[in-house]
Amino acid sequence: MKKIILMILVIVLIFIVWSCGLKIPERLPKNVNINYSKHLEFPITTIKTSLAEFANPLIKKFEDMGFYVSNENPITLSYATSIEFSPAKMLEELNQTIKQNLSDFATSISFSFSIADISNLSISDQIILPEFQPLTDTLDIDSINIGDITLLSTSITLYNGSFILDIPFSTDKFSSINILEALLNINKNSTEIDVSKVELEILINDQKFVDNSLIQNLTLNNGDTLTLVATYTGTTPGNLDISMVLSSVNINRGNGLNIENVSIHKSLSPINIDNKIWNLYLFGTLDTSFNLEATNVNINTEIIVKSNSEIIAQGNPVTFDQNKKISADIPLNIEATITLSGNNADIDLTTPVSYTITPNISIEKIKNYPVNLEQYIALPEEILETEIGTGTLYINFSGLTNIDATGLINDGTNTSNLFVLGNSIALDLSNISLPATFTLQFVSGDVDNNTISFTSSLSDDFEISQAKISNSLLSNSKHEILFNFPHELKDYLNTADATVLIQLDYAATNISDLTLKIQSNFLENKDIPISGKGTESISNTVKTIDFSSMDSISITIEATGNPIISNVKKSEIYGIEISATIPEFEIDNFNVKSQKIGILPELTFIDFSSNDDAASILKNFETEISMPIKYLSTDTTIDSTLSLLISGELVELKNGDEIDIGPILNQLIKNASPITFAASLTTDSGILTKTSIFGLDATLILPLSGTPLTDTPIFEETIDISDLKDLVDILDSATLKFAEWKNTTGINAKVKILDKEFALAESTPILSLSHEDFLNLLNPSTLSILLPKDIYFEFNQEGVLDIAPYIVLDLTVATNISLEGRE
Repeated sequence: MKKIILMILVIVLIFIVWSCGLKIPERLPKNVNINYSKHLEFPITTIKTSLAEFANPLIKKFEDMGFYVSNENPITLSYATSIEFSPAKMLEELNQTIKQNLSDFATSISFSFSIADISNLSISDQIILPEFQPLTDTLDIDSINIGDITLLSTSITLYNGSFILDIPFSTDKFSSINILEALLNINKNSTEIDVSKVELEILINDQKFVDNSLIQNLTLNNGDTLTLVATYTGTTPGNLDISMVLSSVNINRGNGLNIENVSIHKSLSPINIDNKIWNLYLFGTLDTSFNLEATNVNINTEIIVKSNSEIIAQGNPVTFDQNKKISADIPLNIEATITLSGNNADIDLTTPVSYTITPNISIEKIKNYPVNLEQYIALPEEILETEIGTGTLYINFSGLTNIDATGLINDGTNTSNLFVLGNSIALDLSNISLPATFTLQFVSGDVDNNTISFTSSLSDDFEISQAKISNSLLSNSKHEILFNFPHELKDYLNTADATVLIQLDYAATNISDLTLKIQSNFLENKDIPISGKGTESISNTVKTIDFSSMDSISITIEATGNPIISNVKKSEIYGIEISATIPEFEIDNFNVKSQKIGILPELTFIDFSSNDDAASILKNFETEISMPIKYLSTDTTIDSTLSLLISGELVELKNGDEIDIGPILNQLIKNASPITFAASLTTDSGILTKTSIFGLDATLILPLSGTPLTDTPIFEETIDISDLKDLVDILDSATLKFAEWKNTTGINAKVKILDKEFALAESTPILSLSHEDFLNLLNPSTLSILLPKDIYFEFNQEGVLDIAPYIVLDLTVATNISLEGRE
């Protein structure tokens, strides 16, 4: 096979040479060299990005710190801040503390109360009476009794010895039966021979039977041959009269039966009513149907329904006696007498008889139905107890008339029993205190609906004579306000004038014995009786706060007394409503010391010591950062100096001074240092008013533009062409080319791979790779897009950078074929 392939190859080569016009040598060469070349292109990666994709995460980080974009092209970030210091603001916390605590007190002591707030005084429930559903079941009838059957009646002449006679059986009662059980009676009479010397037996279907034999599971067909066997031991011959009768024949199968009034007595499945103990009266009928495996059979049934041993329903149809009382917890027993008649009937009792009981009955009356409803009538937590003056609780029923019931309401001391009032039951609530427990035990009456609903209502004259307000409401509402003057305030201020006015508006309908008590080292001490509607004001008794002798302001406000709400009527709302306001809170004429006070604790603004993208980008750029700061004091003649500490470098400003701290921030960024701020204020002694303000305004402007101090990568991707390592040995040449090479951003950028760099400009580079370059490229390498050092740039939101490098490989496979000896 190899020789054939070789010859074909030689012929092809000869043809190629001949077609090129070459002279074919007369002899084959000893060797032929064949070179196979292949040109392959492999994509390396595709990079399509924009300055927006690079800048947006950077912008997001600065926005999270509070910066905002103030210019799109080029992108510029800004951060505005201000610091204000005022002695009045130092005491604003006191105002807010008093205001909040007064509001909390007013909320805690305020409440509303109405009869509708009494839990469970409204009663609503229902009684669902049992319903009687159709019942399907099966009944096992083992057999029916078809009476006596005469097998034979004949006379024979006997001689000493045995006598055998075949007699055909004939009857008009059936064609075939299966005898479940019967008794064989054989009678023999003679005036000529001694019957005691005669033994008789009969063979039925090869089974032998004698007198008084119990016959079981025997099939007997009309026309069967019966064999009579008589054995006579006497010596004198004579005639013998014989009759054989099957008495009380019970069969479980039969064909061609002629039966009349064959009765079966059975108990059917009972009807369960309820598991509770109560009585009821039923009205209606009970339908029954039986399905018997039989043809040509008339079925008549007589049904009796009993409760205990008393008959409560009978007749045709089965009708309930609505005057008979029934115990609900005792099942109703159903007794059935089934009478069968038929001519030429077929019956099979080996299959259970199925039957259906369909009750067409309803509950006419109930007696002592156990409702067993116990309902605790609770009070709102603000009310300790109430005493009802007058009123009646009505319980109205739907679905029940001619009502009788037992129940009561009990408050632990007094009890009021239910009484019947028309189609309702009622409770006299006079002198009952709440909370109390209502109990509805039993109910009786004529039933109109299977679902009996009942709801309660209060009489129009219902009134709670008095309701005691809970002591816990008063104690829990107590508020103690303590405001300690900060030591910075005491160190800075000598005195300050204060004017404070607190206003309390209240409404307390039908409430007595309630007093609000205010005690303070700053406000006037005051007892305010709360009754009806009114307004009270509380002012400060200390007009000038001396911070050298006064360390804090304390205020205690509480409700005292044993308050009672009187004459609470239906549909009216009672309670306490208090609101507190501070219409005037003024601190003025601050006598300040010559003192230095901190107005801004040291905080880190930006931490450039980290290595995140924001820090690494900015610290590698020479950019124009600016942050002008202006200090201004208003409504004061006191000399002041603002001291600003920026990452340890102190900047001081007098009133009206403005300075740009951008160069300081720029150097901190280059040093990759955290930028921290702290501020303090130094003032001379004197008087400041409530409108005196010392303020600082600053705006940081951070342009995302500048000159890189080093080549700065804005995009990097790892490339891996290690799958080409198996081509190294057949590599002829390798070239790096770019399917896409686009820069529409307007900035200078360059691409770096291995140690090769290209300007990302209009012309697309082509790079011939040495064998060593190719080997280096087989290892994972980084392709970078760089911002070149010392070339100014501006980040913008426009344009894309799009490059798609691929590698071109020329492969050569050489082989030598020997033709020697193959001429």
